[in-house]
Amino acid sequence: MSSMAAEIGSAKRLRVIIFDSDGSNPYSEELLHIFRSYGVDAGFVGPVDHLFADDSCVLRPRFSVTQPRNILSELRTLFRVVSSASSNQPLIVVWARPYQKIILGMMACAKKGSVFYIVHNPVRSRWPVGIRRRIESFFIAVTRPVVHSESLRQMLLGLGYSDAGVIVHPPYQSWRDRIGASHTRRELLGPRINLLVLGRMEPDKFKDLPALISNLDKLPVPSTLRLLVRPRLTALPPTSQLVIDDSSQDGWIADGELAESLRWADILVAPYEAVTESGTVQLALTLGLRVVAFSGGALDGSLTSNALASSGDYEGLVEAIVNVSRTSTSTAKWTPESRARECYDAWIDELTKKPGLREHSAVGD
Repeated sequence: MSSMAAEIGSAKRLRVIIFDSDGSNPYSEELLHIFRSYGVDAGFVGPVDHLFADDSCVLRPRFSVTQPRNILSELRTLFRVVSSASSNQPLIVVWARPYQKIILGMMACAKKGSVFYIVHNPVRSRWPVGIRRRIESFFIAVTRPVVHSESLRQMLLGLGYSDAGVIVHPPYQSWRDRIGASHTRRELLGPRINLLVLGRMEPDKFKDLPALISNLDKLPVPSTLRLLVRPRLTALPPTSQLVIDDSSQDGWIADGELAESLRWADILVAPYEAVTESGTVQLALTLGLRVVAFSGGALDGSLTSNALASSGDYEGLVEAIVNVSRTSTSTAKWTPESRARECYDAWIDELTKKPGLREHSAVGD
């Protein structure tokens, strides 16, 4: 049997279980979509809605010390999921609460190599501290950590962890198709450019919103900037020609509102000065929306050079907007189809490795 045939055979025998206690993020939906598209039997465990109603276990109601039945229900689910984890039925943990990491980690101690943990933001400024850091270190030590890029792997190394698998962020094809949010790029922009800033205003990412607005106000064509961000903004600098649509809010952004803004925009502006792997950028590129951003980190692997400016160079970011606005060419280095295949191939390679072939240990405090 050829190596390719052996790989396909191994993949077909897999039954992947995805654990995610965050029902607000479609990340798990995308992993399920990719695995199932290539014929891998994949199930989901977590807060279940209509997306995961088939072939899934319910983790609701959430763990609560005031409701003993809920405790027993969740413990049974967690035990069943982890006890079934094996080389042919691995468990991928997308997001878990600290108490779940303790329970899952204790159960996973004898299952090294079968439980995989996606570490989304190994950023020192956002890394947990105190008891949460100890829980995180324990969980990484007893599972196989996975990150989305080599730059993130280096950041995890800098935090004291010795190794991690590298698997690209999945595109948001399932969300795009479910919401009907595909974007049509105009060949030539009209008399006004519609700009969108989207996401959570993390202090280490969005370092200088006034500088961004001040420089966007100097664009050579009239522009509208929509700020669909969390939390709600309390003060914005004055502008002379830039029209600001402040749609900031404290709560979660509804899918319909998100899709409408992505269809409305000509360009998504991602002014992150401390970037890891932005889900909003991956979402926009999947939909076909052009993106401009600061260079550095994982985004360099997703965006073309004309869409990038040096970190903190807001004048350069404006120049990038002008450059990409003059064409309908995508700013993505990948198509959703090629990205999905790359993600799938990397997962299969990671999941079918023998645990002994991986260097794996953690030295977090």
